[in-house]
Amino acid sequence: VDYCLELEYGELTQRSIDCKEYEIIDITFAVIDEKSMNTDHIKTVKNETNYYSDYPTDLPRGIVRETSNGYAIVDGYHRIYGNQDKSKEFKVLLMK
Repeated sequence: VDYCLELEYGELTQRSIDCKEYEIIDITFAVIDEKSMNTDHIKTVKNETNYYSDYPTDLPRGIVRETSNGYAIVDGYHRIYGNQDKSKEFKVLLMK
């Protein structure tokens, strides 16, 4: 996971460096903590999600971290928001 994040972003955040374990969990949109994320980026991503609407349902759509209000997206905004059924659970990697 670290390799992929570093490849995409050019470096790792301290939170990624400190994370030693990931767990695959199922979540819904109801538990995504949008208040803890970049709202401008979310607006842009929501308009660019058609490409990921057919993303396989058995693969994690992104990486999240736990917040006091649910889960914040660390990576995978497009794949997560590309999920057309907002009430259906989807898989993510949880930073532990």
